Amino acid sequence: MGAQANISRMTVAPEDLPVAVEIAHRYLAVRRCQFQIAEAGEGQLSLLHGWPQHLWMWREAIGPLAEHHRVICPDLRCLGWSEAPRRGYRRVDMARDVQTSLEMARPRLELGTPRFSVVCSTN
Repeated sequence: MGAQANISRMTVAPEDLPVAVEIAHRYLAVRRCQFQIAEAGEGQLSLLHGWPQHLWMWREAIGPLAEHHRVICPDLRCLGWSEAPRRGYRRVDMARDVQTSLEMARPRLELGTPRFSVVCSTN
């Protein structure tokens, strides 16, 4: 996917970030783009960062929230450790990215749970 060159713009690996709770990091291939997500806890809660942030903005919230929820923090297109493709920055494209990422993360969540709770930041 060519993500390696785009992802290398970050100076530290996501798993090397200092946090007080154990966070699993993985990459998902979503709609011809590679996205980095961080996961912790049990349940279904997604934290979406604003522009120009990335999942690190949630570092102080992940631990307390993971005590009661499975927290999923995807890095949006072109931000953090996610790939920066040339196209796909319309709102509808980015919304589909998030929806597909959360659906792909579902196997690690409770089966039969139909919804996600989503918390978004605008800055």
